[in-house]
Amino acid sequence: MRTATRLAIGTILAAALLAAAVVVGPAFGKGSKPPKPPKPGKALACGSAVSSGDYSKVTVASGDTCTLSGTVTAKDVSVAEGGTLSATGVSISGGLKASGAAALTLCKTSIGKDLKVESTTGAAAIGSAAACGAGGGNTITGGASLHGNSGTLDFSDNSVGGDLKVAGDTGTTTVDNNTVTGGASCSKGTTASGNTVSGTNKGC
Repeated sequence: MRTATRLAIGTILAAALLAAAVVVGPAFGKGSKPPKPPKPGKALACGSAVSSGDYSKVTVASGDTCTLSGTVTAKDVSVAEGGTLSATGVSISGGLKASGAAALTLCKTSIGKDLKVESTTGAAAIGSAAACGAGGGNTITGGASLHGNSGTLDFSDNSVGGDLKVAGDTGTTTVDNNTVTGGASCSKGTTASGNTVSGTNKGC
């Protein structure tokens, strides 16, 4: 009697385990897809200091000062005319564009696509040792375009995956100790030295 009872209980437990396995199944069944990675968070209109967060886009409006640091990540960053941006250690998966910014400082920041800085009226320090300290250069996967800036511009110690183009600046522009995978061109009046350019180097 006891043996029969034990056998019956064992049969019930085995059936229950089998049913649970069928219900749960593999992590991703036939025809199913793994979950997509989370999308970047919502857009940020930045006019203060921000040290964390994942954003789809960061915009700096005219008259605003935005300071990004810490664990901030963003898909794209743009600075409007009269805006001021300072970014240290930030990860940007897309591009960064500053058009007519009052001032711009970029240190130890990675940019997944292109960097475009045009018509800056104040100081622009991009990887500058004076502004960022030693080892403060930025990593730009795409190209870097610096055009028509009237303030003091220091572009130094950066890594550029595409082309570097410097043209039309009317202020003091310094381009030093950068590593450029593509070609580089610097307009007359640019102070340039110590740059390593894999492609054609015109004036840099």
